[in-house]
Amino acid sequence: MVPPKRLITISVPVLNEADNIKPLIGRLRAVADAHRKYDFEFLFTDNASTDATFERLAEEAQLDNRVRVIRFTRNFGFQTSILTNYLNARGCSAIQIDADLATFERLAEEAQLDNRLSGFFAALFYFAWYFLVVRNPPQGFTTLVILLLLSTSIQTAFIGLLGEYIGRIFRNTRHIPAPIIDQRIEPVRTHDAREAAAPDL
Repeated sequence: MVPPKRLITISVPVLNEADNIKPLIGRLRAVADAHRKYDFEFLFTDNASTDATFERLAEEAQLDNRVRVIRFTRNFGFQTSILTNYLNARGCSAIQIDADLATFERLAEEAQLDNRLSGFFAALFYFAWYFLVVRNPPQGFTTLVILLLLSTSIQTAFIGLLGEYIGRIFRNTRHIPAPIIDQRIEPVRTHDAREAAAPDL
C-alpha cells in the first residue's frame, strides 16, 4: 500500500490584493508541481478586503480544490490573520508567505546571495585553517579560540531563552480580539483523518 503524501499548508494573509491573486496562485501551483512528493493546500485569510479579492479567490477555488478561503467580518489585523491561518491549517507543516509576490523575488535574491556567501565563507575557512593549523599557531591559541566560541555559544543560548520568555509575556498581554469569520470556502473532498477540520477562532 502506497503511504499518503504529507500535506503542506501554504498560508497567505490578504487585504485588497485582487490584482495579485491570479499570478500568486499561478506561482503556488508551479511550486506544488515542482514538489510532487507532497500534497499542498493554499489557505487564504481575507481581512475584509474592500476590493474584489474575495471574489477572485472564490473563482480560483472553483478551479482548484486546493484553495481554501476564510473571510473576516472586518479587518482584525495582519497578525490575527496569520494566527487564524495556522489554527486552520490542515497540513503537517505550514508556510506563511505574503500576497504581493515579493516573497518569490526575495527567495531568488537570497539564493544568489547564499551562493556568494558560501564561496566567501569557504575561502575564509580555508585561510583560517591554513594559518592557524598548518602553520603552527602560537601555543595556547587554539584553546583560547575554543573557549571564546564556547562562551559566545552559551551567551547566545541564554539570550534566546530570554527572548522566548519576553515573547510569551508579550503575547499574553496583548489581548488580541478573536476574529469573527464571515464566510468560508472549503473544497469538497473525501474524508481524511489528516484533514479533520481545525477549530475556528
